[in-house]
Amino acid sequence: MTSINAIRFDSLKGAMVCDECRGWNPEDMRIYSADKIKPVIPDEIRDRYGLVACYGNTGSSSTGDEIKQKIRERVQKEFDDARERLGRPPETFLTIRNLAYLAYDEQCKMKHRHVDEHMVSHYGFNTRDFCRGSYTIDDTTQPGGKRKIEIKDKDVQKEILEALTWKNRGQTNRGVFVNAGLLAGYEPREGFRIYHTSLIEFICEPVQFIFLAEGSGLDATDLLMSEYMGRKSLPERRDVIDRVEGIMALICSVNTASRHNIGVGGYFNIILVDGREKDPASMMRCINDHRAKLVTQIADAYTQNLVSRRLAFKLVEDVLYNKAGFQETRQAFFEGCKEPEILRRHLRGYRIASPKGPVRLGIFLP
Repeated sequence: MTSINAIRFDSLKGAMVCDECRGWNPEDMRIYSADKIKPVIPDEIRDRYGLVACYGNTGSSSTGDEIKQKIRERVQKEFDDARERLGRPPETFLTIRNLAYLAYDEQCKMKHRHVDEHMVSHYGFNTRDFCRGSYTIDDTTQPGGKRKIEIKDKDVQKEILEALTWKNRGQTNRGVFVNAGLLAGYEPREGFRIYHTSLIEFICEPVQFIFLAEGSGLDATDLLMSEYMGRKSLPERRDVIDRVEGIMALICSVNTASRHNIGVGGYFNIILVDGREKDPASMMRCINDHRAKLVTQIADAYTQNLVSRRLAFKLVEDVLYNKAGFQETRQAFFEGCKEPEILRRHLRGYRIASPKGPVRLGIFLP
């Protein structure tokens, strides 16, 4: 269970936000250990081409980790092959579009690999054997030491088709097909782009909206982000979303998902991308420690009317974009609150009455 989200501020900037909660067993015990969004570009390639990108996966956490690792390895292999073929590093390399289709290819390979493993363990043959209609086994009594067996059993054929297509959405191979992903990043030729991949719907496509949410938390994040974006004009949505307001909208939305979805929670992982940075190493920043927790608490306090919009936005901007320290930001957070004791109780999980009126349902309110 998860919440993976990406937002585009303008042609050069954007962000991704996810939680770290995952289910552990059939009783839905939750643990906060999942690393759902990871950079997929090796440092050498990032520094040479100014290419930065992250891939976030929803579905099976172990399968998602496998996909992210395979994407990173594939990018390195593509670069090494091109360098060996040319005798030097290529002048240009992958765009975000190329990278998205590469990621989807690795996603599909993962699917075929795991489905084949399931078929071999249950039936003794793989997908190619099924398509041929037969498979062979070792048999020393037969010429050549092999015996051909035709796959004729109707019940077996029906079970295999379900395993291959996940048509009835059963438990067979659910951990494979339920995976979907968001890939977001910056590359000088294309700017900041977001792509959506899915094995549920078998798609790999550019995101035409200013944001996209995936996972169990999308019911909450979609509702609030759509409401926020609906109040922006078309020119604003195309290229003029304030980066602080945009990231606050996304964090507030994921906070809401965390409150209402059992599968969302923990420390958020906040990834910020800015193509204007001169140093490629600074184009992408990953914030997933105590600073991320502080930012989510500031956003939560804002939606509960415990701190002002001006203070909340300033503190979030200082932490995320101005590299402000944790202690001084936390101190300013409590000093700027007129009811610090109520704030402390709220952050500790007590149910309180908001001192200033109803809870804000959208960050666009004053």
